[in-house]
Amino acid sequence: MISRITSRQRLLTLAAFVTVALCWSGSWTAGKLGVASIPPFELSTIRFALAGVLMLAIARATRAPLGLPRLPLVILAGAFGIFAYNALVFFALTFTPASDGALIVPTINPVLTVLFASFIGERLTANKLVGLAVATVGAAIVIAAATGLTFTGERLAGDLLMLGGAACWSVYAILGAINTR
Repeated sequence: MISRITSRQRLLTLAAFVTVALCWSGSWTAGKLGVASIPPFELSTIRFALAGVLMLAIARATRAPLGLPRLPLVILAGAFGIFAYNALVFFALTFTPASDGALIVPTINPVLTVLFASFIGERLTANKLVGLAVATVGAAIVIAAATGLTFTGERLAGDLLMLGGAACWSVYAILGAINTR
């Protein structure tokens, strides 16, 4: 049976994508403001707890099965993708501008995800390697232009913490792929 996507469904999907984009784009500034008044690891814990409660509420409202046999993998994924990612990013924001995070994390995540995926048997094809090279060079150019190539000790430390956060997010993505197999 072929399903037809209605204009209403298309509009709701578009609204959902716009909402996600707005939330994610504002998260860097919100994170910078948050770490000004709440310690980074505490802020990450609060965010992790709120996300957990929200997801449980959504699961209950939709009567989605919780998939208890996969619970350890889900918890591990959450520890990397929600807690560790946010903790590193929030800690990084105490050293570096939010703009660095907004540039580093989204541009390096695809690179790290593809590299980490090779550990679970995903093949690194020529197209993927070219994509990795283009993404890496593009990220380097954008970051260099944005920072004027001025990396102080603190800013460099913050940017390295951002890379650590991106690595955690990539592990999260791989664990999610494993969980859905």
